[in-house]
Amino acid sequence: VAAQGLLQPLDDLVPQLPVADIAPAVWTAGEFKGVRYAVPNRSGPGIYYYNKTAFDKAGVPYPENGWTYDDLLAMVQKLNIPGEQYGIGIPADISDPSNVTTMFAPILWAMGGDFLTADGSAPAINNAEGVKAITYWSDLYLKYKVAPEGTPNFTTTRDIQPLFEANKVALIAQGSNAFDAFKKNADLKWGMVLMPDGISRGGGWTMGVPEGAVNPEGAKQFILWLSQPEIMAQVMNRTPSNLKAQALPPWNDPEKAIFSEAEAGARSAPSVAGWFQMQEATIVELQKILVGQSTPQQAADAAAAKIAQIIAENP
Repeated sequence: VAAQGLLQPLDDLVPQLPVADIAPAVWTAGEFKGVRYAVPNRSGPGIYYYNKTAFDKAGVPYPENGWTYDDLLAMVQKLNIPGEQYGIGIPADISDPSNVTTMFAPILWAMGGDFLTADGSAPAINNAEGVKAITYWSDLYLKYKVAPEGTPNFTTTRDIQPLFEANKVALIAQGSNAFDAFKKNADLKWGMVLMPDGISRGGGWTMGVPEGAVNPEGAKQFILWLSQPEIMAQVMNRTPSNLKAQALPPWNDPEKAIFSEAEAGARSAPSVAGWFQMQEATIVELQKILVGQSTPQQAADAAAAKIAQIIAENP
């Protein structure tokens, strides 16, 4: 949006904002080419939810913080009971890009890969680390068969969460969105754990001022008002981006503490022009692997080629 000239710069607000108290990943996401265009109001680092009934049925101990992707792979194979339950749910449908990235990006980062080079000038998804991460992700479905049939077209909310609530899937990656839904299900026995290696995708929402706004100064004052921790804690219906707000009621519920813990290892997706097209291009290629139309290396190379083209079109 900023790349299209649709937002006003907000650098003048930065000295008045509690920057040190804002979740780093979502704060980073509001900057484009060194200019501040957005201020966070909501944070949403991903975690893993685990189904205690499925774990107990398979006789597998619950995951604990500090686990690794090797641990996850070993665990989901033990959790898999053919015809009865699956070890993990994998969103892979192009209609659910945010949730696909919530699961895939931490695997990529934990294995030393990334979508782009550090300066954002070129794709990095097809280097050795990227291919390793893609192979790990796709092997869960193709090689180890620990994810349900139909996974290539699965979304988290429509497909995977219902299977989790039916005790058919043992592990799912999600943000705080799922917390309230699961709390309403009195029959569901579940827990939460940080993502392997403590690395997660830091999602969230941000506030900006459109070019052509009727009252831009009023909009800026609203942003400053909502950025106060006391106000944000009262107003937000999802995890607030201000860490001090997370320490206030109702967000200081011990059950919700994991979302604050996850902030430390949260990373944002690249803040570059064309990112959403890059994300879509990557997911399209990932999906091709799951349906047997590509290999991890081929998919990585194809995604990299598309990303390079998008970069060239967005100087």
